Amino acid sequence: DEICAGDVVTLQVELLRSSLEEQDAAGAAHTPLFPSSTVVEAWWVIVTLPDGRVCTTRVVDPSRRAVALLKFRVSRAGKCRCAIVVMSECYRGLDVEDSLTFTVNTRPKEQQSDDEYDNEDE
Repeated sequence: DEICAGDVVTLQVELLRSSLEEQDAAGAAHTPLFPSSTVVEAWWVIVTLPDGRVCTTRVVDPSRRAVALLKFRVSRAGKCRCAIVVMSECYRGLDVEDSLTFTVNTRPKEQQSDDEYDNEDE
C-alpha cells in the first residue's frame, strides 16, 4: 500500500521469545529482591519519529509471539526514518534498537479535492 502525507500509519512490531515453543508462555519475571511474589514481564515499544514525536505502548503478553500496534500520522512527503526501541521493564541488557525507513508520497490532487468535498458535509 502507498503511504501519503497526512495518512495515519499503523506500525506493527512483533516480539518473539525464541526460547519458548509455539504453545508455551512466559511466566512471571525472576525478581527475587522485589517485595511482590510475582512481577509480570512487560516490554515498552518506543518509536521516535523524524519530527521528534514519540509513540509508545506497553506490551504485557506472555505468549511466544507478542504484537504491538502503534498508530501515528505522517505529516509530510519524503523519506521517513523512525527509531524503534524495545525495552524490557524487568530485565537489564535485553533492550533492542532498530530503525525503519519508508517513503511518504504526496497525496494525489484528485484525492485532496475529494477530502475537501467530504469535509464540507460535516
